[in-house]
Order: sequence, then C-alpha cells, then structure tokens
Amino acid sequence: MRIISWNCNMAFRNKAKYLLEFDADIYVIQESEDTAKLNIAELTSYPNRIWIGKNKNKGLLVLAKENIKIETYKEHNLNYKYILPLKVSGKCNFNMLAVWAQDDKENRRNQYIGQIWHALQEYKLLI
Repeated sequence: MRIISWNCNMAFRNKAKYLLEFDADIYVIQESEDTAKLNIAELTSYPNRIWIGKNKNKGLLVLAKENIKIETYKEHNLNYKYILPLKVSGKCNFNMLAVWAQDDKENRRNQYIGQIWHALQEYKLLI
C-alpha cells in the first residue's frame, strides 16, 4: 500500500495531475480546496473522498482508490480542527490520522504541535 501526504499550498485542482503520476492508494492533501472545486475527471480512480475545512478554498482532503474504503471514526473530536481519525479497509485494514498541523487561533491550548500531541493522546487507542 502506498500513502502520500502533501501540503499542496492551495490550488490542488491545478496540481493533482502531477501527484497522480505516483499512483498512490491513498493521498492526504493539506491546503486543498473542497472536492466541489476539483476536476473530478482527473480523480475518477479516487472516488472515496473526505474533505474537512471551514474555508472552501483550503482544507484537508483524503483521497482513496475505489477498492479502499475510508471513513471518519465517530469518536472524531471536532476540537482538533484538521486532525482526522480514519478507519481504512480494503487491501489492508488499519487506522490512520490524517493531519494538517496548524495553530488553532480559537484555542491557545491547541497551538501547532500541542494540538497534535493532545489528539495523539486522545486517539491512542484508535491508532
């Protein structure tokens, strides 16, 4: 199984074709626009998608090939803005955290690495 994580620095719709050449099973794309803005024709091999974010131009996107199911755990704590606990099933079954690390300006306790640390403690039984 091949998993690639990439902070695309926005405008993923213009860059996706270059990344897709790597033919990963799962992509975790930070700073991607909402799936409604993506060129779906380029992404037909990746029909399983989860996107989270407040700004439709910049969020966390997870793409998986059609033989791989991804779903968000019901224990997902929305206080961790861009840390997404996922259950992956298909070729391999495992849990993963999709992460876009950044400061949480609304909650000083969750600054950059602090947010990841707290999320890891909370989700350690899942991963």
